[in-house]
Amino acid sequence: MISDQNRHQEVRSARTRRSRAQDTYDLEVTYYENPSNRKCYKAVNEKNAPANIILDALFDILERAEKGQIVIRSIMLYNPNEPMGW
Repeated sequence: MISDQNRHQEVRSARTRRSRAQDTYDLEVTYYENPSNRKCYKAVNEKNAPANIILDALFDILERAEKGQIVIRSIMLYNPNEPMGW
């Protein structure tokens, strides 16, 4: 007979495997291209992209901001597979 604890572990493992297979995210970033002219800004929109694509895009943007090439206005990251976004 399977104990309740083992059953819960099996359910969690199945959910983890399923969520890893379906991990897609939406990333929306707005930023100022020219830090001295904040009237003009651009947006990056990645929809239903795998986690590795989202992380690459996010790290590229953060690297540009660190170098002073852009000023980030907003970053929004969503998991469309979750009811509340996470």
